[in-house]
Amino acid sequence: EVSLYHNGSKKFETSSTGISVTGDIAVSGHVDLEDSKWVKLGTDDDFQLGHTSNLNYIDIHADLLIRNDTEVMMDFNRNAGIELWYDGAKKFETSSVGATVHGQLTVDGNLISYTAANNSLGLSGHRWNDLFIANDIDVSDDGMLLLGNSDDLKIWHDNTDGVNRIDSYVDLHIRKGASENMAKFINNGGVELYYNDVKKFETTSTGGILRGTLW
Repeated sequence: EVSLYHNGSKKFETSSTGISVTGDIAVSGHVDLEDSKWVKLGTDDDFQLGHTSNLNYIDIHADLLIRNDTEVMMDFNRNAGIELWYDGAKKFETSSVGATVHGQLTVDGNLISYTAANNSLGLSGHRWNDLFIANDIDVSDDGMLLLGNSDDLKIWHDNTDGVNRIDSYVDLHIRKGASENMAKFINNGGVELYYNDVKKFETTSTGGILRGTLW
């Protein structure tokens, strides 16, 4: 065993397992470790860095913060989630059910469901506000465009009968703009056809009524 002192204080000693240093180590070159050797930090080796033949490892036995001075940039919560921060504000975090984005998510490419079917964009109790589409909305056979809290209007292609359908459970108005009527479909009643917002034809329980000239 060899011990080295400075001003009466032991700073370095050898043992059967290696060396022990008391104080700081200043290195002007590299710290070079072989495969499967570790840099261990903390009294209980809670933070370890290592490399095997083909993998690099960071092993943590306590939560890990990556910081810019005191500002958190990334937070690894042991046995829980991972958080990503921007300028001191949390922007992304994982959870037991998936992940949460705080703010705007920009996708440069396709946003693809993990499996081929049975996945939803949003939930009944967690709805998107506005959806802006530049091109197509592509709905498969028998899939529906549902409008209203009670799905009062359904637009879909019935593949069984080979027809396109508009199912309305309340009155249906077709208008030009927000006010000029073109056609009205009255629930449990008649159909009204308009010209320039003037009713010209309507069906009744006994037939139909024409307003104007029939050519």
